[in-house]
Amino acid sequence: MRIATSDNPVTRAFLQQTLPEATPVVFTDNAELDDLLKADPMHADALLMPAEEGAAWTIRYPRFNLVTPFPILMAPFGYALPLGDERLLIFFNAWLANARGNGTVNALYRHWMLGEIGTARPARWSVARDVLGWLD
Repeated sequence: MRIATSDNPVTRAFLQQTLPEATPVVFTDNAELDDLLKADPMHADALLMPAEEGAAWTIRYPRFNLVTPFPILMAPFGYALPLGDERLLIFFNAWLANARGNGTVNALYRHWMLGEIGTARPARWSVARDVLGWLD
């Protein structure tokens, strides 16, 4: 099995540990990945990358599907804050709790990572469009 993956050493080590018999097809940047995905047939059997990135590439190349294997692996990430700045930490934690609680984090994830599009709002009133007729 040929699995395309970035040249990130962590991803390559994960692939080697999880599927030692697989042959990695390594790409170093988005241009190489773009070329790989354009190829017909593709020179790999699968592509290993974070689900958020994969979702974005499936928008550009809808002939591909995103598959999230079980168990889902979560990569840790965080925000760097200055050491000892308690007020900023309290503010940031409050902002994050509020954004989670009111659905903002979920909505942003669904929009930017999963590509879900909500209802379209009507266009705002415009002098150029509504008065002068310059725009459709």
